[in-house]
Parts: sequence; structure tokens; C-alpha cells
Amino acid sequence: MPLDLSVIPIIDHHAHSLHRQPPATPQDWLGFFTESREPALILTHVPNTLFYRYAVKALASFLGCEPRPEAILAERDRMGQGEWSGRLIRDANISIMLMDYGFRGPESFNHAELTALLPCRVEPVRLHGFLGEF
Repeated sequence: MPLDLSVIPIIDHHAHSLHRQPPATPQDWLGFFTESREPALILTHVPNTLFYRYAVKALASFLGCEPRPEAILAERDRMGQGEWSGRLIRDANISIMLMDYGFRGPESFNHAELTALLPCRVEPVRLHGFLGEF
């Protein structure tokens, strides 16, 4: 018998703030599936990764749209940032996000904005500097 853990609230122990403007094109979206900043690698290799291919199928199924990046981004845009992020967080049963604002720039929501936007508790934490001390 499978063990159902879906009722247990999740703590996202290391998140970064959302961008005010989400990626507009499938090519821009690819960069969110890797830590690389090398354009050739992003455009050539990311679309072939298991992570990206699974995400496209899973998000399309979640949204009830075609399993194409264009369809997913169109549905996301139709919903707006608040509804989109809210649906994902509620579906994952995330109750708390520990938000590392260390890489935040003007393109990202600040703590007050993110707290107002997301349907879960958001706590600021700075892990990168802390972890570098070990």
C-alpha cells in the first residue's frame, strides 16, 4: 500500500525570489532550468535534459494545455503572476518558504511584495554567506 504524504505541509528550505517579469519566450524560460549562463549551452542542451522535458509534460498536465513551452507560458500569462504561483504552491502543499534574497536585484520581488503575492508564509534567510563560513 503506498504511503500518502500529500497531507503533510512542505517547507521549501531554500528558495529565491520570483522575477517581476517572468520569462517571455520559451528561449528565455530555458535559463531557469540550469545554473549555466552560457547561451549556447542553454539553447542547445537544456531542451534535451530530463528535468526540462519532465517539467514541460508535468506543467502541461497540471494546466490542461498542450505539452509545448509556448502553451505553458501562454496559460501562465493568462493567469497572471499571483494566480500562477499560488496554484503551484497550493498544489505542492508548501506552507513555508525560506527565501534567500542574496541574489535579488531590481528584477526580483522584495520581501514585502513576495509576502503579499504568495499564499504561504515567507521567511527571509541568507544561506550562501552562512554556508561559506564552513
